[in-house]
Amino acid sequence: MSVLPECPGREEYSRVIQSAADACQDAAFLRGASVLITGATGMLGGALARTLCLLNRERKLELKLILPVRDLERAKNALRGISKDAAAVLEMDLTKEIDLSGDVDYIVHAAAPTSSREFVDKPASTLEGMALAGLNLMRLARKKQVKRYVYLSSMEVYGVQQGVVSERELGFLDLEKPRSCYPAAKRFLEHACLCCAAEYGLEACSLRLAQTFGAGVRPGDGRAYMQFALSALRGEDIVLKTSGASLGNYLHLADAVSAILCLMQKGAAGASYNACGDDCAVTIKQLAQRISALLSGGQSQVVCQNLGADSLPYAQDTSFVMDNGHLKSLGWKPRYGLKDMICSLGRDLKQMGIADK
Repeated sequence: MSVLPECPGREEYSRVIQSAADACQDAAFLRGASVLITGATGMLGGALARTLCLLNRERKLELKLILPVRDLERAKNALRGISKDAAAVLEMDLTKEIDLSGDVDYIVHAAAPTSSREFVDKPASTLEGMALAGLNLMRLARKKQVKRYVYLSSMEVYGVQQGVVSERELGFLDLEKPRSCYPAAKRFLEHACLCCAAEYGLEACSLRLAQTFGAGVRPGDGRAYMQFALSALRGEDIVLKTSGASLGNYLHLADAVSAILCLMQKGAAGASYNACGDDCAVTIKQLAQRISALLSGGQSQVVCQNLGADSLPYAQDTSFVMDNGHLKSLGWKPRYGLKDMICSLGRDLKQMGIADK
């Protein structure tokens, strides 16, 4: 495959973005629309922005993207490939009142902190920043009378749960732990979507994403799958700092983007939707073993140090599987499995030369 202009220098990432665009068989609802995307410098927001730029170019949709960023200069590299003709990049502090001229048809709120260490070290700042940004964007959505507001939530809202869980089955969330600031804020903003839908008729919905990866992960990403992949590609041991027994649910980046596009078109006001791959729930240890097998040929050994969960900034251990039936009822379906995610990430890291560093 040739490299897309939306993904300069990245062949594997181009495949992901092309796949996400191809999954959007009916893009007519986007014609002439103005779409505001927060978090465009991150993995999910960036992939969505690039997919929309590709759809715009291929299908002549006359789209307009609005991409608020915290620092214009620092955002330049992260936004490489995003068409300047289609996108307006604006420096903006989302925690303050948003003053924006012109029409906005869709808002996708993808911006969120991702560092577990930050959740532990700065829980009040994390909670306040997430809450203020989310509420300000919902006020903007009401003012602009958007067609849809999509909030990107997380599987962490489930807290401690077991078995197969649907959207109404939230579990225990330990509010005595500062690390809970992140899932607590996610729960709050999901509920805010429901409340704004009930009181103001705002077409707001939430997408509870499983852990999402594949080509497109940022080079500095510190999450487990990235560290496992780098170790495997370098032939080094994959070191687990826990027992590795926590069960994770996973989703390919292309499927995550297609899920967002599905909700932009069909999401019900006030509703939440799980997004996860089919048969993509494995323990952390099993994920490490799969990554070792696929990216190092089994040469990387999986070593458990098990330092104890209380000494680490991680979320509580989980043992549930997300039910994606609600989202499937809208016509969405995941097309990729765990092997696809791992191999796509590995190819992308090799092509960027990151695994050699």
